[in-house]
Parts: sequence; structure tokens; C-alpha cells
Amino acid sequence: MIDPVPHYQARTLDLIRRAIVEPDQETRAELLRQAAYWLDLSKRAVKAKLH
Repeated sequence: MIDPVPHYQARTLDLIRRAIVEPDQETRAELLRQAAYWLDLSKRAVKAKLH
């Protein structure tokens, strides 16, 4: 099985980078909300690997 964690982490970082340079506050908030979702997926995947 392919490890999804690197993909989740890369997606999280990409969204955060886009949010940093985004001038529109509402779009920035949406990007950060999406980043939080991907970060949570990453955290769950790491926990699943440890148990």
C-alpha cells in the first residue's frame, strides 16, 4: 500500500503557501480551512500507522 502521509503533508504545505500570498481575506480563510482538513488527514494517517 502506498503511504498517503507525504501527499497529505505536501497538500497542506501547498495550501498554506497559497494562503500566505493570497490578498483576499475570504479566499485566504478558505485555503487555511482546507489546509486544516489535510493536516487532520495526515495526523489520522500517522496515528493509524502507529497502531
